[in-house]
Amino acid sequence: MLRRFATEQLMDWKDSPDYKPLVLLGARQVGKTYILEQFAKENFKNFITCNFEKDLELHSLFARSLEPSEIVKNLELYFGTNIVSTETLVIFDEIQECPRALTSLKYFAESRVNLHVAAAGSLLGVAHNSESSFPVGKINLINIFPLSFREFMLAVGEEKLMIHLQSWNPKVALVDALHHKLLELVRIYIIVGGMPEVINLYLKGDTSFTRVRNAQKELNFTYQRDFSKHATKAESIAISALWQSIPEQLSKEVKRFYFSKVKNYQTQQLKAPLQWLIHAGLALKCAQLKTTQVPFAAFAHPSLSKLYLHDVGMLSALVKLNPQLLLSDQESLFTSFRGALAENFVAQELKVEFERDLYYWVSDSGGEIDFVFESPQGQPIALEVKAGENLKAKSLTAFLGRFKEAQALRVSAQNFNQNGRIHNFPLYAVHRLPL
Repeated sequence: MLRRFATEQLMDWKDSPDYKPLVLLGARQVGKTYILEQFAKENFKNFITCNFEKDLELHSLFARSLEPSEIVKNLELYFGTNIVSTETLVIFDEIQECPRALTSLKYFAESRVNLHVAAAGSLLGVAHNSESSFPVGKINLINIFPLSFREFMLAVGEEKLMIHLQSWNPKVALVDALHHKLLELVRIYIIVGGMPEVINLYLKGDTSFTRVRNAQKELNFTYQRDFSKHATKAESIAISALWQSIPEQLSKEVKRFYFSKVKNYQTQQLKAPLQWLIHAGLALKCAQLKTTQVPFAAFAHPSLSKLYLHDVGMLSALVKLNPQLLLSDQESLFTSFRGALAENFVAQELKVEFERDLYYWVSDSGGEIDFVFESPQGQPIALEVKAGENLKAKSLTAFLGRFKEAQALRVSAQNFNQNGRIHNFPLYAVHRLPL
């Protein structure tokens, strides 16, 4: 059983006196349905799952009326069970396939029906379904991502080590043996990634990673099929071309994404497909800042950005990285693919652990800070990802010289340490960053 931290949010939702219908959003196959059903088994007397993709008959239950009491009565008759307030969890799965079910959540929120209703849906389908009215303000929302590195540690039986890392003083270096063990786990995670199906294959003893890679190929095929399902033929071809270009462009020394490098397309033709990938949760956008003035969102460049994949395991599969090379040579984690694996890993951890928008900064001389954040006091926090043990920080030093109040963080293969104003965190401790 994969343990997910989203369960804590689900408990808060269940126990809240002001709960609304809940929607779990995320990319395909990140475990939304599994999380809801496991939660239901542990916290409700019974539950029903309405899968609108597998069972098309369910759509008709929402065709005539969106009155919650009528819907509940029809569901009881259809499933042959009683739906009891506070005892039953009603799950609307693949809700993007039934626009009226999505709209009905508004009426569940407004009605006096004391019932826990939770929905799971594809980000892409929900965001682009023109037939539905998304119930803004009428739902509670939880974003579900691939498993984080901490959740991966739980999955592989390293709970004690995870707890130890959680409570460790980041100003003190870890014992070398633990540091090396954690870096080894990072290398495995970069191969496997955070997709539940793939992790389960690894847990079944796939140490050769053959089945892991096959599952990642199938996931890639599923994503490509989804492009055509939720877009016109021309749009889906453009989305696919953009998706396939991300790994290739991450292999460059300068990782900014160039629309011009997507063959056979003009920039204007790719802006909408890019939004599709972002809305689908498959691409993570890191926007370039024009300045470090706050709020960053107001000063982000509209067309200059870096793009990462939502799952570093998918990235390592798409670039055909040899798993055995990564495991046998510690330096290959940071030298292979020009450090893009480490940078994508950090971007993914930042998104999953902090749910922060991602930004980066480029100086007038071309120096780049990989990620930049706003402190609560409105000062910039610079975060640099170093691909290996060489921690020369020319860009970071220049940034600190320009912004006297800035905080400087670095993620690398080195242990916890501090060098002047630069505080180093090892790759396995991104979640401990003071952001």
